[in-house]
Amino acid sequence: MRVFSINTPLIVEMGNEDLKAIANAWPLLVGLLLLDGWGFVNLPEVTWAGVAYVLHKCPQLITLSLSLDTRIDDVALMTSLPSFRPNMHLRFLSITDSVLDEVEVFVHSLFAIAPLVVGIDGWGHESEMLEISVPMANASAFLDQVESLMWELRRTRMRDQFAFLDGYVRNEAEEMNPFSTHQPARRFPYNKGRDRRIMGFPA
Repeated sequence: MRVFSINTPLIVEMGNEDLKAIANAWPLLVGLLLLDGWGFVNLPEVTWAGVAYVLHKCPQLITLSLSLDTRIDDVALMTSLPSFRPNMHLRFLSITDSVLDEVEVFVHSLFAIAPLVVGIDGWGHESEMLEISVPMANASAFLDQVESLMWELRRTRMRDQFAFLDGYVRNEAEEMNPFSTHQPARRFPYNKGRDRRIMGFPA
């Protein structure tokens, strides 16, 4: 199987073991869409370790949609294994109604397992019973920060491919100089599409 998709309104209870079962059954997946557009409508039990397992076991995966609890920083359970390799094919990630917390944890975890993701969308989790630092209303701003930091990590850690991104950065001296002739720094090269944020390299 190449694409596994469930797209119907359900209340989902799914954890890392369920993701492992899917990945073990269909390691040639290029698309895994779990309630894409609906969300799990429940506090997610999936964590970064489960996502890392899927991306490692399904190295051809290009699009992934699921809900996870990003507060749990457990990605090292997978990335520390000698056999682990990051997924270099994943481009689009929809986190639907995930629980969002610290931008740094999100970016650190995602870059470690799928450094070339260029499109991230979702709307975040809403719960009156749970105190969440990134409420649903702020999810778009949160994901904008994630995408910008992902580009910065590529610029600094994958320079063989992304050195051109230096043209999108101004140094501190330029930022503080009111007489600088430099133009304002351009946004990193992605365009926000209606459903996905699509890579747009400069000409």
